[in-house]
Amino acid sequence: MRFRPAVLAFLALFATGALAAQAPAPSRNFQIILLAASQQGATSLQDLPASAQKALQDIRPFLPYKGYALADMSWLRSSGRTQAELKGPDGKGVSF
Repeated sequence: MRFRPAVLAFLALFATGALAAQAPAPSRNFQIILLAASQQGATSLQDLPASAQKALQDIRPFLPYKGYALADMSWLRSSGRTQAELKGPDGKGVSF
């Protein structure tokens, strides 16, 4: 089967246009909140965002801890792989 040059040129342009028209990967935002938990002590949730306070209140009955304190938090934006390092309660870095 013989193709004419005009047909091949059209197919090449169509394929190139289709590749160029592909949208980049969507970026996603993540909020990472690192809490220090203890078996005793009062919880100080005032530093937590309201959404994190609600999430903690929802799962609290299933957790064995009584006290929580904010160690660190971060916002990440990624369209693929990403890494973050937060500070733990002892000041040491925790990588995600």
